[in-house]
Amino acid sequence: MSQQWQERRRELVPAGTPLPEQLRRYAMEAWHNPAGPRLLAWSGLGYTGPGDDPDRAARARNLSAGVDELRALQAAGRLPSELDARCVLVMLMAAAMAPTTLPHIIDGLCDTDPTSREFIEHFADQLAVLARHIGLDAG
Repeated sequence: MSQQWQERRRELVPAGTPLPEQLRRYAMEAWHNPAGPRLLAWSGLGYTGPGDDPDRAARARNLSAGVDELRALQAAGRLPSELDARCVLVMLMAAAMAPTTLPHIIDGLCDTDPTSREFIEHFADQLAVLARHIGLDAG
């Protein structure tokens, strides 16, 4: 699963894609292909520890690039140093997957169809705006 995602990720966000745009694209990808986020969420719900996680090492290697990117923004003074880059990455992943993993919350809170293109585009754009406001752009 990790290897398939890495191949798709390279197509989706080529090297040099700014983080806010990456997040926007990940949110849209979750809408186009919800099976990935659902499977990831389901594997998390069944997680019992590292010994039961055959994808653990590959996933950690694959996610390290995102952590490195966040740490580079910290080194450049764009992201506060008191933030743990690993935790920030988890939060951003959760946010990008929210329309897939929390549709009932979106429906109740936003009073909208969480699967509609209009909402997903709005949500993805808002995620990118938030990312820029907290300093995740390179500019």
